[in-house]
Amino acid sequence: MANTLKSTNLNIREFLKKFVIGLMNISNMVLIIFIFLLTLLIVSSIVIENIIADGYFSNWIINYLLVNKIADGFFSLSFDIIENNYLKLKLFVGLFILLIIIKIILSKIIKRIINGEIWRTIIINFLNIILCCYIAFQSVFLFLCIITAGYINDTSIKANSSTNQINNSSRKITETTREYLLDRKTSADIMLKRIMTKINNGIINIQKLDDEEYISLAKNICIFFEIKETVDTAEEHYLRNYFARGPETLSEMIDTILNNNVVFGWKLLSPNEAVLHQLGKNGEYNLKFVSDDGHFEIIYNKDGKKITQENDPKNMGTFNYADPVLNPRKHSILDVMPYFIWGNTEEDKSYIELIDSNDENYEVHDYYQNSEAVNRYNNIYELLNKEKAGEK
Repeated sequence: MANTLKSTNLNIREFLKKFVIGLMNISNMVLIIFIFLLTLLIVSSIVIENIIADGYFSNWIINYLLVNKIADGFFSLSFDIIENNYLKLKLFVGLFILLIIIKIILSKIIKRIINGEIWRTIIINFLNIILCCYIAFQSVFLFLCIITAGYINDTSIKANSSTNQINNSSRKITETTREYLLDRKTSADIMLKRIMTKINNGIINIQKLDDEEYISLAKNICIFFEIKETVDTAEEHYLRNYFARGPETLSEMIDTILNNNVVFGWKLLSPNEAVLHQLGKNGEYNLKFVSDDGHFEIIYNKDGKKITQENDPKNMGTFNYADPVLNPRKHSILDVMPYFIWGNTEEDKSYIELIDSNDENYEVHDYYQNSEAVNRYNNIYELLNKEKAGEK
């Protein structure tokens, strides 16, 4: 009787053990199928959306990420893994195979060193789920990178060629066979060209943008130049001349600072910080104002009028791609050196042209030797600072 009960208990335990192991295996299989179907759904939905809707939604997402997150490196990991060639793409696929091999080896080791079939099943199933989740994540991530690269290339085609110059099919093949997976600097350069083309073609009318849109566009351009780490052409350098928005007169600037200065945060700089904008006759009277982020500049002449590229290109306020205070090194590379090479405009003389010339229009006058200019600056400085301190 006792043996019969013992045998029955063993059978029940064996049944329960097999039931638990079977249940875990089924649950593991269901989870793996779910992960596979979810991955397939995400990838296929992007493909279908690109085919049917011409990639409107995914292109919008990618464009948003490129504009707002590229500096933070959202795509940098993928560009590092698959950068410019197919060799690393093969290595990327090889990583999947290596993971599967490692998983098989670990399963063999676990079966040898772990006692208890239930514990072995739990650990092996756990490894399966982790492996599948990782492969699913990397598959979606890789696919998004390829879609992004294709989007960037399409942008490059549109930005650099007019419609009547493109043979779409042959150009597509050319673009596909050459380096279509781009690094961050290349993608930033393409995005800059895209913006410049839209500005030149009138698609983006900077004057019609409100202040928020205007500042957002300017800061995105700064991000792209910081990623590129260089200004390659005179056209790229002169792009900053589109960003000269500010009060037209000195009196309007003073009123803005005293009453409502929340948008740009204008502040008056010292004469020493304005020396490059005090060239030529009466240059020592020029007053320099900058925004609180260091990017926007406005210069006013002796008559209190805003200096522009039309009335005085050598002294005009120049938009800075990098903040002179927070990023002096980048400011030197992106703003100062291009200025020495190309000047402020095509009509302005570059520093190189001035070295061998004695043009009195570019002569720097000593501000401190002109008491009228000194008194003018001091009066405006005191007015602005008294108001800031609440002294009326």
